[in-house]
Amino acid sequence: TGGDVLANRNRIQITNITMATSFYMTGNGSQATENTLTAIHVTGSNNTVRDNHVRRITATGTLNFIVNNDAGSMALIGSRNVVDGNSFIEQGNIGMWIIDAYYNTITNNVEKGANVGIAIGYANPGGSYNIFAGNTVEQGGHYGILLQNGSGNVFYGNRIARNSGVGLGLGGGRLKPENNL
Repeated sequence: TGGDVLANRNRIQITNITMATSFYMTGNGSQATENTLTAIHVTGSNNTVRDNHVRRITATGTLNFIVNNDAGSMALIGSRNVVDGNSFIEQGNIGMWIIDAYYNTITNNVEKGANVGIAIGYANPGGSYNIFAGNTVEQGGHYGILLQNGSGNVFYGNRIARNSGVGLGLGGGRLKPENNL
């Protein structure tokens, strides 16, 4: 137990570590696999975050693969990333937060218990031209999915169930998402 771990290089491998700390990885072609940590923050391209157990994942960059993790929540900032097969169990604010994100593929994830299950934009630059398919969003407090800002997104075959508020929210205030399917 102690401070955070910072790693700033390409092709870093963090594997099978159990620590009550946060890892910050900056670089390209790195991997964080099979770890139990407080959080993983990755910035760069062609990184893989797979099979981890963490409270939070933050991915910033392009062509990153965020797959099969068990996390409380996630923030995705960037383009052409793949987020697939993750479980997000958040008993607080936002499960999956999509910010300033374009051309991402977000599929087969399960999010339960957040006030907002999946938020696109939500008081930040939104996301456009993303694909959301086969995701399950359950037990949300306010919104299952909230698309506050963005266009050209495709939502297909998602399951939104047992939310106490709105299942799908589009827009808000002066924001008007357009041309979403």
